[in-house]
Parts: sequence; structure tokens; C-alpha cells
Amino acid sequence: MKHQAALRSIIVIATALLAGTLPAVGQFGKNKVQYQEFDWHFIQSKHFDVYYHQGGKYLADFTAIIAEKALHELQRNVNYQITKRIPIIVYNSHNQFQQTNTTPTSLREGIAGFTEPLKNRIVVPFEGKWDFFRVLIRHELVHAFINDMFYGGSVQSQIANNIRLEYPLWMSEGFAEFSAIEGMDTKTDMFLRDLAISESLPPLSGLLGYTAYRGGQSFFWYVAEKYGRAKTGELINRIKSIGTVNGAFQSTFGMTLDEFSDQWRKDMKKIYWPDIVKYEDADEFATRITDHRKNRTYLNTAPALSPNGEKLAFISLRDGFYSVYMLELDNKKKVKRVVEGSRSRDFEELNILTPGISWDPDGRRLAISAKSGGDDALFIVDTENNEVERIDVGLHMVNSATWSPDGQYIALVASEREQPDLFLYELGSGDIRKLTDDIFQDQKPTWAPDSETLYFVSNRGDFLNENVTSATFRIWNHEMANSDIYALDVKTGAIERKTFDPQYIKTSIAVGPEGRNLLFVSDKSGIGNIYQLDLTTGDITAKTNALSGIEQLSLSRDGSKMLFSSQNNGSFDIFMLRFPFDLPDTEPVLTEFRRAGLAQANMLSEALEFDEDLVEDSGLDSLSSYGIFDVDFGRQKAVQPNPDAVAAIDDLEDNDLPEVEEEFIPQRYKINFTPDLIYGNAGFDTFFGVQGTTQMMFSDMLGNHQIFFAANLLLSLNNSDFLLVYSYLPNLVDYRFSGFHTARFVNRDDNTDDGESLYRFRYFGAGVGAEIPFNTFDRLEFGLTWLNTSTENVDDPEISTISKMHLVPNLKFVHDDIMWGFNGPARGSRYFLQAEGSPKFTNSNLGFLTVQGDFRHYVDVGSGFVLALRGAAGASFGPDPQAFFVGGTENWINRRFRSDQLPYETAEDLYFLTPGYPLRGFDINELNGSKMFITNAEFRLPVFLSVFFDMGSAWEDDFIATKRNENGTRIPNDLLMSTGIGMRLFLLGFPLKIDVAWKNNYHAFSKPVWLVSIGQDF
Repeated sequence: MKHQAALRSIIVIATALLAGTLPAVGQFGKNKVQYQEFDWHFIQSKHFDVYYHQGGKYLADFTAIIAEKALHELQRNVNYQITKRIPIIVYNSHNQFQQTNTTPTSLREGIAGFTEPLKNRIVVPFEGKWDFFRVLIRHELVHAFINDMFYGGSVQSQIANNIRLEYPLWMSEGFAEFSAIEGMDTKTDMFLRDLAISESLPPLSGLLGYTAYRGGQSFFWYVAEKYGRAKTGELINRIKSIGTVNGAFQSTFGMTLDEFSDQWRKDMKKIYWPDIVKYEDADEFATRITDHRKNRTYLNTAPALSPNGEKLAFISLRDGFYSVYMLELDNKKKVKRVVEGSRSRDFEELNILTPGISWDPDGRRLAISAKSGGDDALFIVDTENNEVERIDVGLHMVNSATWSPDGQYIALVASEREQPDLFLYELGSGDIRKLTDDIFQDQKPTWAPDSETLYFVSNRGDFLNENVTSATFRIWNHEMANSDIYALDVKTGAIERKTFDPQYIKTSIAVGPEGRNLLFVSDKSGIGNIYQLDLTTGDITAKTNALSGIEQLSLSRDGSKMLFSSQNNGSFDIFMLRFPFDLPDTEPVLTEFRRAGLAQANMLSEALEFDEDLVEDSGLDSLSSYGIFDVDFGRQKAVQPNPDAVAAIDDLEDNDLPEVEEEFIPQRYKINFTPDLIYGNAGFDTFFGVQGTTQMMFSDMLGNHQIFFAANLLLSLNNSDFLLVYSYLPNLVDYRFSGFHTARFVNRDDNTDDGESLYRFRYFGAGVGAEIPFNTFDRLEFGLTWLNTSTENVDDPEISTISKMHLVPNLKFVHDDIMWGFNGPARGSRYFLQAEGSPKFTNSNLGFLTVQGDFRHYVDVGSGFVLALRGAAGASFGPDPQAFFVGGTENWINRRFRSDQLPYETAEDLYFLTPGYPLRGFDINELNGSKMFITNAEFRLPVFLSVFFDMGSAWEDDFIATKRNENGTRIPNDLLMSTGIGMRLFLLGFPLKIDVAWKNNYHAFSKPVWLVSIGQDF
């Protein structure tokens, strides 16, 4: 599926390049900005080439070691040896990762890494969390492994061998998660519990989006537990050999996919439904503040309660993109957006994966960390007047901001190269100071009331005040998933450990008003619950026994109110607890997943003769009844496995893992072009119909240097099309150099006895273009093209060929901040303003200046309904003004031309003639002239239907909207209008548009005109 999507993207890019030689590939699109210059090196392990930039050698070593060990496990489980070396490209931060040229895709924050199918490259950033980075490497390695196994390691191999394997997203991501995490984890267990209990668990074929990751992982865990882990590898092999998922299921399990899916869902319900009587839903012990069902948003997160407990700031997706909202708790219906994310030059991203929002002591200003340009920045937002102060802290990655109670400091979590540390920003002086300086990850800082102590979560174990850096410590030999709470004295820098159960993940901290107790979230029971730590005695007591995991605590200054987020019916909402420190102590019931894990740990410790005190008692005697359900949960299984598939205890050791080299020699990166794709395909052109093109793409490993060649050879070079483009992309300014030749044959009236002759129109030349992006949304494009045109009468060679030479400069400003919906733009605006000309150096060449603009705006009405508005206009001036035309639509298959002729009079028209699309219901070139405007309004329904209104015109000197015919009836003259309805489909993965339009003839509407075309709506 990923290969097919990539192939479609390549074809779209190639088509755009063939259409012209402007610097930009398309009219619109967000920018990939190179904010810095990277100095690349690489290391080589047995199976991997790991590329890294300045300061990234330690991360590269880590990557190579983790990847080699993971590959050994994969090859053993699936019984397949990879055939090619796998390249891995590592960035020191997510902001730097977003600058990669290995893909043209814009990489939003939610994309933690990817595997690119053209070269089977893995591209990953380090985001300051070692265990997350480890899992990410392992996850993406599975994709590269499957690409090698199924498709020969590249799209080119897939095309050359005509490989058409079916491998759905939920299996692809599910197997990657299952292999990366080595089974199941509490995060997925909690997610599946919520879906199963709320009756929201879809069938396997319906696992989409984020659910594909969690549900797919659960499926493979289920298979491993029921049939043995070897069965997962067998299933993967059968998909490869049989070619279809359904066939592989029948061969592996003796059931169709649908039948197996039904059994999986039933067993998930058997596992999780008994939990209804064992645990409390959040609505039973807390008050719901947000309701995703009413607001129609699946994410309400990062709650920040004002110190007086009256206001809530939070991140939500309610407007179609992540923004910061504020509401007053006594009037929850009044919600105010204080920061608009994803469309602002300052707030490009809100760090939704590691949200950090904090109030000042007065409850008026918010401290927010967000992406702004090439780095993260700290923003101070006044919630009353919406004034924003941007503070550059000089760090690539800042993912948390916590205001001290005395208002003097803001604690930050930031990463420099391989070190994730705590920093302190002093508001008065603007100084920033590093509080921790070691290799361990420090997260979730929370202030004590006296502003002298910071509590935080770390994986440092007993390494408290030692100077442990990458120079002296190999983090890959450390237990990276450790999680404990620590206290840091801000003045002295001394660190004290406060909890001693590192095997349980802590995700949030809230300190009591007197500083003697703190609340924190731990998954000790298998579900994220709230626990209280007495800082004097060290005693820990549980305060909740929640059905769904609790996250992100935020406490009022007096401790009377606390907010948290929790999953609810597949989405996330915010809840409020009153007087959380007064809640009675409880004992959370262990989940079956946690219980089985503890039992297995005890069994393993006995087999290896470990000290019994090192492993906590499983607590099996304290488990409550499972109600009316009679289900065997032995070793976290829904049903008993095949006993032959259960591994012996001795096999659980890693003694069979190969020795992995830990010292790698750095080598300087050298540019080496290799093919991405060599492909022949058919395309469709509105004017000349179906055409065949051979396309070739080459690039270096980092994608900074790209070569594209396309050719449509016909008899001779004079009759053929070809395009060669070299793109230079490593720096802020992107350059493109092109050479091109295009020839077309057109029948034109030449006032001879025969009435018309066949002409060959040609243009060829070379161009240079540059793009200067100002930020993600705005850019300036320059272009200069040397152009030759020729008009030749093929039927009468004695008529002299008319040749002209032109020098064509181009300047264009582009803005694009749209957000995409399911089948097109759904919110935001995009526009461009362009000037293009040809100085008249001689009497033979053209002299003109053409200016044009195009503005588009999209309004998300809600529930998938979108109102799309567009206005475009252009005019050409000078001694040889160029023409526009209106009528028809782009890539119109059943097209109609005015007077049944192409709109080209000369070879210059072939290059310069500009269409005004769409004006449906009218023939192509219905009107033409040196001036043009077009307006469109579409109401797009979520069921692939739309209702539209088009209006436009093209004219020369005087604009006359209407005229009267011989009967005195008013009819259109220069002003054309139509209305109609459309249907949007996908045919073989490509967008197909079917429209029916009625021309407005003023006195009546015309008969319906049907248009079938390829492409997306404006």
C-alpha cells in the first residue's frame, strides 16, 4: 500500500514537471525549509549504513547497535534473510528531521519517522527519549525488512517484477509495533480495553489511522499467544507466497480474514468486558469537562489549570487542527481559542506528543513551547488581549514549559544532540541555565510550591549526581525504559530519588499545596492510575482504580481541583477531580496483561536462580472475581496456545544474539546518484489525449541532489518530448536547472484551397529557477527561461518556418496554510501572485508582461462538509499580449473544443496560453482574450458529492457582460455562468471526477453537459 501511494506521488510530480519549467513543482504546497546546513558522515555495521550529521555520531552508534539486534530477531522469527544493505538516516531532533529531502512530503509532528520505499531508506529523528528512539528504530526496520522481503527492497523492483502483493495498513503497522515492542505493552492494552468496552472495536479490515497501530499490534500479540510466536512469521511468509491476505489466513488458520476477525473481536471482548465490574469509569469518580461527542473532536489534551482553579487551557483538535483553547470552569460552553496552531508562522506546531502549557502565578499568561522555524521556541501568551511574546532559547527541541509558582522562572525540557536535559529560563534576565547535564532522559518537570525544587521523571536509576555523558556511558546497555520520580534542588543541582519501582511507567506529577505530598500517574496495575507519594515517609498509596488510563495531571494552587485527560470511547477528554488528596486509598486491580507479565517474570527469575526479592509478588491472591464470564486468562491468553509452540525458559535468554560491534569508524558522506525509479506510463492531456512517457528519477542518498528525466520519443527528436531537471536542495534556497523540448501537431486554417494544413509547433530551451521559503507557508519563486519557438507547415515544406527566441523571467509569491480533509483541502487559504514577461529585444520576438493571481479559501462547516471558494484573474500587456481562455475543466476526458479546434494559433500559444479552469458546461476555449477572471464556489459533501457554481470570462478590450439575440432575448456575451453537481471517485487509486453542469443562458438553463476528468478539485 505504501509503495502504491509513493508511486502515485511520483507520477503526480512528474506530470507537474512536464507541464512547465517553473522552479516550483506545483502551484501550491507547503514548504520544506532547510534552516541549517548539514555536514553528513556515515558509519557501517554488518547490515546497515547509518548516516548522521554534526554532533550525531553517538546517535548513529546507538542506531546501528539497536538495528543489528532487532534484525537478528526479525530474520529468526520470519525465517528470511535480507538481500540488500539498509540505509538509516538519523537526525538529532524532530525539527531537523522535518528538513529532510528524502521525501517531498511535509512531515508534521505526529510523524515520528518513516521508511521511504524508493531506496528503502529509514529516516528517524531523536526526540529526547531513549526508549522511544529504540522502539522507533525497531518499528521502521520492520517496514524496511518487509519491503525487502515482499518487493525486493524498492519500488523499482516491485514494478520490474510486477509484484502486486496485498498488505493492508493494519498488518503493516501492527506487525511493526508488535516486533518493535516485542509483544504487547500497557499502552495498547489500555487502548484496546477502551475500544472493546465501548463497543468501538472495528473488525480487522476496519482498523484505520491510529487504531491500525494499536489494533494491529493486538492482533499479532493475539496470534502469538494463541498459536505461538512462530505463527506470526508463518503468516507473513504465507502472504508473500500466496499474494493475498485472505488466502494467507485460510492457509494459516483455516479461516477467512472475516471469520478470524470475528473470533478476534469476540476474544477481545471476553478479555476486557469483565473489567467493567473491576474498575471505575472516569465519569464515576470525576467530572467530565470536555465531551468529544458533542464537540466532534477525538482529542482534548494537555490540560493546564490556572492557579486559582477557575480557568482551563488545553490543546484540542475541535477546529480541524491543533490549537490552544481556554474555558472557564463555571461556564464550560464558552470556549475561546487563544493560539491557532498549524497555520501560524510562529505556532507551526504545538508539540502535541510532548505538550507543555503552563500558567503564570496570576492566571493571565500562558507559557507554551512550540515549533517556530527551524527550532522550538518559548511563547508567552496573554489570554486577555492575545498578545504573544516569542522567546528564542537557542535549542532545537523544547518540549515542555513549566512556570514556577513565584513567577521568576520557566523550567524547560530540551535536547542538545544526544542529551535530553532540564533547563531553567529566568524571565527577568533572559538567562538560560542547564539544570541537568547527562545522557539520561529527564521529563515532566513540576515545581514545588517554594519554587526551589523541581520534581521530574527520569530513567537514570541510581545515577544521581555523577557526570554521566556519552563520552563515558553507553546508554544502549542501560535499562532505557526505566521510570522513576526524582527531586532536583534548583540552587545546588543535587538530585534525590523518590520512587524505586522503575519497571512501571510514570507519566505525570502534581505537587500538593504544602509540598509534603505529590500525586503521580503510574501504570503499576497495568492501567495509568493516580498514586500519592508522602515525601516525608516515602509511603505510596493508590487513589484511583480507573478503567481507562489517566494522563497529564494539573493541580490548582490550593489543591482543591485537579484536571487530567483520559481515553473515552476511542477519544480523549479532560476530567476534573475535586480534593484529590482527600480521596480514600484504594488498591488498583492488576490487569490480566500486568498479572501475566509478573507471573512470567517470577517464573523466569526462578529458572535463572535470581534473588526472590528482586521480583515483586504477582498479587494473584488479591485479584477479584471475573463475574459471569468463564474465561481462562492463563499467561494473558484468551485461549490456550498450542503447547508445542511455547518456548522453553532457556530460550528466553539472549545468548543466541550475535555479537554486535560497538565501535564504528566514521566516513565522510560522498554524493553518489542511484536510480529511484525508471518507469513508463500513460498519461492524459486535455488537448492531445493519451500519451506515453518514460520517466527516470535519480538522487543521492540524502535527496539533496535530484535528477529527473522524461521522454516521449516519436520518430525523431524534432517530434519528441523530453525534459531534464536537476534540483539542488541542501540549503535554504532551492535551485532547479532544466532543459526541455516539446513538439505538437495541430491542424490550422491557413486560407488555402484545402482550408487547413498540419502544423508542427515546437518549443525548446533551458531554464533556471530558485525558491526562497520564508517559512512553512510562504515562499518566493524566481525563474529565467531561454525559450525558442518554431511554427512549421508540415504539409507545405516550401512555407518558411517561423522561429523566435525569447528570454522569459518569472516572479511568483505563494502562500499555503491549508489543512487537508479526506478528499481535498478542508480549511485555510492558498494563493499566488505572479508576474511573467518577455522583453522585446528584436522585432521578431514577443514583448509582453502578464500578471495573474489565484486565491482559494476553504471553510470547514463541520461533519465533513466543506465550502470551497476561489477567485482568479489575469491580464497581459505590451505590444504582443498573451491570451487566456476559459471553459471546460482540467484533464477533461470527454472534452469538447470550441469550433472543434485546439486553441493554438502559433507555437507561442503552446507555451504561453493560460487556461482558466474550471468553467464547467462550456467548451474549452469558449472565450479567450488578454484579460481573464474565474470564480468558483463549491459545497462539498462528505459522501464524495459536491454542488458547484462557476462564473468566468476572457475578453480583449471592452467587457460586455450580455447581449440580445435576434429575438431580443438577453443572452451571455462576455460573462459565462454555470451550475451543477459532481461525484468524486477513485479509480485504480487515482481521483476521478464526474460532473454534470447546466449553462446559465439567462433566460433558461441549457441541457446537461457531462464532464469526466482526472484529478482533484481546486
